[in-house]
Amino acid sequence: MRWPHSVCFFWLVFLFQSGNSGLPSEIISLQGEWQFWNSNKTVNGTGNVPGDIYSDLYASGIIDNPLYGENHLNLKWVAEEEWTYHRKVLLHREDLTPGYFLDITSLDTIATIYWNGEKVMHTRNQFVPYNVNVTDLVISGYNEIRITFKSAVKYSKKRAEEKAQYSYAWDWGPSFPTVGIVDDIYLNVYRGHLFHDFTWKTNFVKGKWHVEFEFETFHYGSRTVDYVVEIPELGIREMDYYRMSSRKSMQSRSKNRLKFSIPPAKEPERWWPNGMGEPKLYEVIVSCGSQVKQRKIGFKTVELVQDFINPEKPEQGRNFYFKVNDVPIFLKGTNWIPVSMFRNKTVNFEKTKFLLDSVVEVGMNVLRVWGGVYAQVDRIAQFPSLLVFSGNNENEAAIRGHWWKTANYSENQQVKDYVLLYKRLGKITKDDTYLIPRCASEYGVQSYPLKETMLNWIDKSDWEYTSKEMFHRQHHPGGIATNLLMIFQHLPIPSQCDGIALSNISQCEYVTSSSYMSRLAYFSQIHQAVALKTQTLHYRRFRNITTDDGLGNTMCAMYWQLNDVWAAPTWSSIDFDQNWKMAHYEAKRFFANTAVFSFADEADFNLKVFILNDNMYDLKNVTVNVQQLSWGNGLDPILTNEFNISVVSAASSQIVETEMKFSKLNDLADFLYVTTLYNSTGAKIHEDVLVPDFLFEVDFNTFGDVRIGEVKKIDDLTYEITVTTDKVSPFTWISCKKPFLGWFTDNGFHMIQTLQKVRLISKVPVDLQKTDFSVCNLKNCYV
Repeated sequence: MRWPHSVCFFWLVFLFQSGNSGLPSEIISLQGEWQFWNSNKTVNGTGNVPGDIYSDLYASGIIDNPLYGENHLNLKWVAEEEWTYHRKVLLHREDLTPGYFLDITSLDTIATIYWNGEKVMHTRNQFVPYNVNVTDLVISGYNEIRITFKSAVKYSKKRAEEKAQYSYAWDWGPSFPTVGIVDDIYLNVYRGHLFHDFTWKTNFVKGKWHVEFEFETFHYGSRTVDYVVEIPELGIREMDYYRMSSRKSMQSRSKNRLKFSIPPAKEPERWWPNGMGEPKLYEVIVSCGSQVKQRKIGFKTVELVQDFINPEKPEQGRNFYFKVNDVPIFLKGTNWIPVSMFRNKTVNFEKTKFLLDSVVEVGMNVLRVWGGVYAQVDRIAQFPSLLVFSGNNENEAAIRGHWWKTANYSENQQVKDYVLLYKRLGKITKDDTYLIPRCASEYGVQSYPLKETMLNWIDKSDWEYTSKEMFHRQHHPGGIATNLLMIFQHLPIPSQCDGIALSNISQCEYVTSSSYMSRLAYFSQIHQAVALKTQTLHYRRFRNITTDDGLGNTMCAMYWQLNDVWAAPTWSSIDFDQNWKMAHYEAKRFFANTAVFSFADEADFNLKVFILNDNMYDLKNVTVNVQQLSWGNGLDPILTNEFNISVVSAASSQIVETEMKFSKLNDLADFLYVTTLYNSTGAKIHEDVLVPDFLFEVDFNTFGDVRIGEVKKIDDLTYEITVTTDKVSPFTWISCKKPFLGWFTDNGFHMIQTLQKVRLISKVPVDLQKTDFSVCNLKNCYV
């Protein structure tokens, strides 16, 4: 799967590899083992670069795993210390004296660099690379490199510097204010000049692609160099000569540009986001003499459309959506936070790859990368998967603080809008609870990781809702109380809490005990999955629909959040151990390019059905089948209706007039509705199941007895599991007791037939037997 290039990003987090440059330059890697110690040398060990102090202390056996138990509290002393990293490198000065400079991608953060005891640089910004000329300090033999890091905690008490904000904790993560050499570090040796890097920009104007390359060169004295750019697949070869000048004894950096146009006859194929086409990439080769670098280049256009919804009624506001390659795109995705609190590049790369595979698997086409992480503007600016920089959404503080001029927006209106948007209460599983924005870029509710994940990171004795450790891991203000309140608005309060009102449910000792915690975590994942489904489909159905007062034409739905930095109650849909939560399986259904869904419209007691078509082509001659099932009537529907639709336009949301009425709201608890979309040949395209909002009103004894049937090994990475039931089985959950890196093709689903086959897809070979699998549903999961 070509996962790095198949998703549009607001802020990309995948590293492209570049080729090595040839002679006359040489790159000496300074990665690997370094010695480290604290200010009084009472703590010391061998670290691994790139990395960070917590990872090195743990690898040296000096501290326990920082993410286990209460170590996020016990290890605060690490951030209070000043740390030094040290190593030596053997060099041989030649008669023809070359130039030497340190090439440092990132230092975290307040650091001083010494070469052979001489201070050569002080750094204060984690987000920028540093190039340090050490030519005059290099000796023949062993050269000493020493980098000292001040305590970020102590330093930041005096002033703020450019360090990743999340390292001081957030509502989804702990505080680990790291220091260290957190990215690549090299000694570049060159004779005359060094081709250091190149970037490019593409622009499509009047039917022709224009490309501009920029080359970065380090050099001594005056010289002429030539640069050649080749895109072999397009038959393109462009070159130019550049005169560079500097004093002979001084190292200089020059940036030179090469511009050219691609003839229409050689017009490249477009790069497309996931679900819209192929992410076409071309190899680009840039050479400066014998020094050569290679990367991948893609060609796409992006346009932000902000015209008036109704030019005759400008008070109704403007559109807000993007076109990619002149095609409007509904942005479907989530928000990305760091993959780790620490900077282990190998581990983090593997996590990043798995997360991106998981994003593509469920049909997302966009990631909004949260801004409190690592700024990488220069590195990713030319990536074809970059959609836009600075996709901010929390603008109220900036507007109120007058950071920029905002016309016709009084402070009184700002207060009213804040109260309207952020102080609302409602049933989050009801469609009409939600507002109708142009773009929803951050929304969600918390859930707990299941027992299998949490007990890897806390002691079994701490596995209860209000234990000291679980309390410390809940960083959302009021989260302890509000999660219980929201969950039990929809799911049954255990009988052990009879007589206790919902508003006081936290006073029930059984609910907060270890005996109930696993069941509660499962309930929390149901609650999160249903809430995200309801809200996301609400936004999607307004894709090309506007109300009389101009609301609608929603073109964006990105829930908060994708991933975790530790095992804790958060908004993630994939937990810290890389297990998909129920919400991520649900995302595969609610983000499908072609989807059907229904909801109960309480305004007219009608079942509303919508067909969503995000494809770039029309759907023709499709059939919608709606079945009404009663919990006490087994798997046989009590009512079936079919509707034939001749055309569902490309890139649209279309309502199906069902006129399926229900007499009163309480009736909804007695039934579930199954809506299925079939194509013209009768093949199933998509299925949606609408379950009651108040599941506590349903008799759980009417649910099916679900079992694992046959388990068949397809290959070393794939197993097929057959699940059976005798009655409707809501929120069916398959578990595997052996850890595996991967996912099921479906999970957390509603079984409305006696048999369903699901596959386990693993990223690494795994040996499994039938006894490794178990299955449960809303009746008996974690009881």
